[in-house]
Amino acid sequence: MKGGKENKSKNLSGLFFLFILLAGLAVAVYWPVLNNTLISDDHFYYYELRSLPVSELGSLFTLQSNFSVRPFTWLTYWIQFRLFDFNPWPAHLINVFLHAGVASLMFWLLRMLGARGLTATAAAVLFLVTPVAPEAATWLSGRHDLMALFFTLLTVGLYFFALKKKSWGYFGTAMAAAMAALLSKEQAYMLVLMLPAMELLYADRSSYAIDSRKANIAKMLINNSRAQFSDWKFLTRMFVFSVIVFASVVLHYAILGRMGGYGDLPLLALPGANALSTLKTTLSPLNSAEVSWGLIRYLGFYSATLFLIGGSLVILRWRRAAADSKKMLVFMIIFLIGSLLPGYAVLSQTGVSNNLRESRLLYSPTLAVLALLAISMLEFGWHKRSWRIFAILALSVLLPVYIAGLHANNRPWQRAAAMNYSIPKQTVELIPDPPQNARMTFIHVPAWKDSYVFVIGFRQALYSAYGRDDIIVTRVRRLASGDYFDEPLPESDTDGYLIDYDQEQGLLRLVKDN
Repeated sequence: MKGGKENKSKNLSGLFFLFILLAGLAVAVYWPVLNNTLISDDHFYYYELRSLPVSELGSLFTLQSNFSVRPFTWLTYWIQFRLFDFNPWPAHLINVFLHAGVASLMFWLLRMLGARGLTATAAAVLFLVTPVAPEAATWLSGRHDLMALFFTLLTVGLYFFALKKKSWGYFGTAMAAAMAALLSKEQAYMLVLMLPAMELLYADRSSYAIDSRKANIAKMLINNSRAQFSDWKFLTRMFVFSVIVFASVVLHYAILGRMGGYGDLPLLALPGANALSTLKTTLSPLNSAEVSWGLIRYLGFYSATLFLIGGSLVILRWRRAAADSKKMLVFMIIFLIGSLLPGYAVLSQTGVSNNLRESRLLYSPTLAVLALLAISMLEFGWHKRSWRIFAILALSVLLPVYIAGLHANNRPWQRAAAMNYSIPKQTVELIPDPPQNARMTFIHVPAWKDSYVFVIGFRQALYSAYGRDDIIVTRVRRLASGDYFDEPLPESDTDGYLIDYDQEQGLLRLVKDN
């Protein structure tokens, strides 16, 4: 008993030490953006949450209710703004630490599933520096994705312990983590596939003896699925989890009304041509506005070559591979499928191209993709030392390119942060004391230049700058044809201020005074 406690303590200490190392690496690679100010939707969060009293925390369930029900993430923003107000450093550190926590949990999960330390380390480190992460890790509003994946992985890991140790305590903790994930972002619905997969692959109920060399995974899955329905423990676990998922769905329906904006998204439509764009970006997640297309093509070709090698190894060496490696591969494929489903409409029909807009939807799939790459190269490869050296060197080539790409992909966010800071500041300097209910109309302020600049948060940014919310703020943008869109330009005799933004110089000009 004492030895078991010592091993448990040693494992926790090792995981904590790994997290410290990965958090240090994450801070190092994200250092240039830690001082970024609020961007776009961040202003909305700040304005809505900074003065919300404790007695009204129930409103976190209905915040931005046309789009989402994410009270757990809103709660972290509320605590952050109460403690640190507008200070960006603590906010960015929270995101960076969550990103490092996701990488650490991936290492922990792969090790539990039977991966070698080398395999788990390769997957965790590559994910930590992946260039696809900035929209989730750099943008404060991306915390939804960070928290959903963090608690999803925690749920799966605790559920694995519940199965192996036959512990209802671990199961209860896993269900608590599942609720946290589901209340962080809708991506956590991937658990609907992952937990049954965990039951099929790792619950100790199969009457089929698994040989470490000749395990028939298909037969094991069939036997396990037959045995499940006579196992009251399995039925109890799935019933409890189903109740939690059902309650989450009912909550969304009750607050959003027919799932709000999600009701307009196609669920069963066939993938469109833009799915190919998402695939290319997954292989080479570099911003085409920041790096050359030559580098993008090089990285895409190199990544595709690695996956081709890994896939060939899986096919050629399947019969020789250990049962743990086979089950781990199958589980991570299910992980990948589950991670794609919540963002299906955008990923397959709209597409995520190399401008990386909406790339936060690739945050969870990227983790699965990199884990599958490490598993196929190192778990299914030859056991010879020469092969392992080759495989590690081949994967290591990605590191400098990923780190350079991460810095390049973060540059638009730095520019966006500078714009989000300077435009409200310059507005106050131009118009220090506007009258009550003054109208301010801005032209040429970009909506999607480089990254998120001003969308929902533009109005709230002005409210915060002036410390009042009576100002009527309109943003219009001139097209190449000279026309305007978003909102009509006021007539010349309309009361109000007309403010022009020079995108080249980054300066505001007062065109018409009140």
